[in-house]
Amino acid sequence: MRKILVVDDEPVMLVLTQRILSEQYEVITAKSGKEAIELFEREKPDLILSDLLMPEMDGYELQKALQKKFSETVPVIFMTADEREDSESK
Repeated sequence: MRKILVVDDEPVMLVLTQRILSEQYEVITAKSGKEAIELFEREKPDLILSDLLMPEMDGYELQKALQKKFSETVPVIFMTADEREDSESK
């Protein structure tokens, strides 16, 4: 079964996303970018589904930190309510 790491600082979003995906994927969750990096190292998920706007480390910073630390392409899909065009193009 493929493994997805869901990263979001909102507990409700973590629970909701996990419920939606858990029938077809093994889902692990993290409440912060720091926790996501620790889980990525231990769990080696196939995909990261991350909130874009989080305190301390946003989704972009998380992706860069993972690529720098693990020297591999990390597939990341961002979730956000941010409707600014620069967020989409980034």
